[in-house]
Amino acid sequence: MNVHDSERISGLLIDAGYTQALADSQPDLVVFNTCAVRENADNKLYGNLSFLAPRKKSDPNFQIAVGGCMAQKDQDAIIKRAPYVDVVFGTHNIGSLPILLERARIEEASQVEIKESLEHFPSTLPVKRDSAFSAWVSVSVGCNNTCTFCIVPQLRGIEKDRSMDEIMKEVRALVDQGVIEITLLGQNVNAYGVDFGDRQAFAKLLRECGKVDGLERVRFMSPHPRDFTDDVIDAMAQTKNVMPHLHMPLQSGSDQILQAMRRSYRRDRYLGIIQKVKSAIPNAAITTDIIVGFPGETDHDFEQTIDLV
Repeated sequence: MNVHDSERISGLLIDAGYTQALADSQPDLVVFNTCAVRENADNKLYGNLSFLAPRKKSDPNFQIAVGGCMAQKDQDAIIKRAPYVDVVFGTHNIGSLPILLERARIEEASQVEIKESLEHFPSTLPVKRDSAFSAWVSVSVGCNNTCTFCIVPQLRGIEKDRSMDEIMKEVRALVDQGVIEITLLGQNVNAYGVDFGDRQAFAKLLRECGKVDGLERVRFMSPHPRDFTDDVIDAMAQTKNVMPHLHMPLQSGSDQILQAMRRSYRRDRYLGIIQKVKSAIPNAAITTDIIVGFPGETDHDFEQTIDLV
């Protein structure tokens, strides 16, 4: 999702008249699209900003912008720690970046603009894709879960779904441009439809993608075990261009830890989904995410995770 946002940031800037700097040249603008999931992201950002400080001091026309999840979280704190940053923008207003850069240039003052709700779906903004044949398509943003380890709902808001017509229009337009592989993106991609009350919406979306001539591969990430229904498994098995790959976060094999994480499934539910997927799609590749050393985790909890894997 961050890569997708970065492609939109590049597209917006090119649309506004910027050109991409060559690897061996000095750029006039550097944009950091930040994450806030890991503490190391904070350290890396401020390390990179301090590295650019001398350049900013010697060339006032050089601009620095910080966006993404850490900008949404820290807001004015970034300017306090690095007062030479020109623009701070959040996850909800990527489209404002060119205007904010121009305002910072005219006023010769830092601009901080953080919105609390989404202005545009990322996929409705201009894009500069790094791949000619593969593309991301955002089906939803935000998340309605309250997992204790995750800051995403606070930084990207509650789930907002795009209409299926809008998604399919973008998919067909991409295929017309030569794209043969689409990855459907959502924080909880298989919860798609919660916004308009259709629990089968994601399965329907996969089947619709299967009808697009020239679209050879469809992928999606990341689904949540809570929302993983049999109709999605059927759609994966029966739709020729949906890849036999399921990336579904486990986080822990211990029911006690899953409860502490406020995950809404238990190990038996997770294993049941995997067994159904393998039954319907025998050659399916299964990948996952696991958190080790969660607060309160015992050796026994850890052994349960190893056992499940």
